[in-house]
Amino acid sequence: MTTLVLFGRPASGKGTLGQRLATVHGFVACSTGQAMREWAAGPSPEQVALRATMAAGGYGSDALAVRIVREFIANVAPDALGVILDGFPRDQAQLDAWLESSSDHGVAVVVETPEEVCRARVLGRMVCGACGWTDHEPATSCERCGAMLERRTDDGDAATFARRMAEYDRKVAPLIDAWLAGGLPVVHLDGTSGAEAMAAELMTTLRAVPV
Repeated sequence: MTTLVLFGRPASGKGTLGQRLATVHGFVACSTGQAMREWAAGPSPEQVALRATMAAGGYGSDALAVRIVREFIANVAPDALGVILDGFPRDQAQLDAWLESSSDHGVAVVVETPEEVCRARVLGRMVCGACGWTDHEPATSCERCGAMLERRTDDGDAATFARRMAEYDRKVAPLIDAWLAGGLPVVHLDGTSGAEAMAAELMTTLRAVPV
């Protein structure tokens, strides 16, 4: 089972790539936030403490987040091709905890998309409020559950987009360099080619190169 760690600018296309990998190629997507919420619903003192922390708007420790993700991966059905991590790790401390937790680091998949393309995509992005599926204009209904698609309220705000980009450059982009410095496998994809083409290229790479 292969773990894919997706990296890319906001609206780079990594979300739709993840959808394609999950719906067509047999991967399972891990939403870190959802996995943590489900774990925190348990009765142990540690779970109760995390539940209280998250209710107050906080997060658990990096070590705990890694542990929860590792448990999610361990419980994925054995017939799944692999697991997709999108939005995790979110910073250097979380990456360090991830690398220290196991020798199974996964494959970093970097979706390379110019900033101007990302901006144009944000303006046309449509999201399903029921299940989180992402699509683009002119789509109006969710491909997965049939609910109506809607715009994210902050997608049209230029200042919000600039802030997201700056945060990515400051906190996430350096993780790719750290991954490379560790000699870990990295696959670079052209984010302008579309989810279907990126997924096909990635699957070809994974089959051809032992990772």
